Amino acid sequence: MGLAMIVNLENAHPDYTGKNVYIAVLDTGWPLTGKITSPRTVSQPTSARASKRS
Repeated sequence: MGLAMIVNLENAHPDYTGKNVYIAVLDTGWPLTGKITSPRTVSQPTSARASKRS
């Protein structure tokens, strides 16, 4: 289920390709391992996504 969720996010949001995996991990609460390539790059989309959800 979690994997499918990540794949769906990738397909639904092409702009977040690669970065959305990090976001999906945050949403699912999975351990952050081997998914983060550049925390600085991910930091912006994550914040934008968080404020959109609020």
